[in-house]
Amino acid sequence: MSILDIITNPGDKFEARVTPTLKQVINITKGDAKWSAVKYPNGRIVETRSYRPGSKAIKLLEKFHK
Repeated sequence: MSILDIITNPGDKFEARVTPTLKQVINITKGDAKWSAVKYPNGRIVETRSYRPGSKAIKLLEKFHK
């Protein structure tokens, strides 16, 4: 899969950069979902994903937080 298969809609974003401390950073935004990955000089990779849950998930969460 290429990046062109991921960013398909208006508003989708892809950003990649290398910081002054040599961290490699990728950020992808697609609709209500965001994904990022940071590769540190020692080889460790940290991924973060966030999204807006659908209506079923929101109702389930509300049920457990009453």
